[in-house]
Amino acid sequence: MSGENWASLYSKFMFSWVNVMMKEGYKRTLDDKDLLELPPNNRAKYTLSDYNKHKTSTNVSATILKTFRWPLF
Repeated sequence: MSGENWASLYSKFMFSWVNVMMKEGYKRTLDDKDLLELPPNNRAKYTLSDYNKHKTSTNVSATILKTFRWPLF
């Protein structure tokens, strides 16, 4: 389960929900089983599809804002 699902707003903003994984990675090399699973809506397949839906011009910044405006704010 992803740490983002249970993280508070502060933890999400400061990325402190990844501290446990980073501390473990400092001690030893992480394996696939050590990594947190991303929620389905944050996986590349979904994110790219959403990005392509909002792409109306070659302006990457504008497209990123259109795509992620609600999750960011």
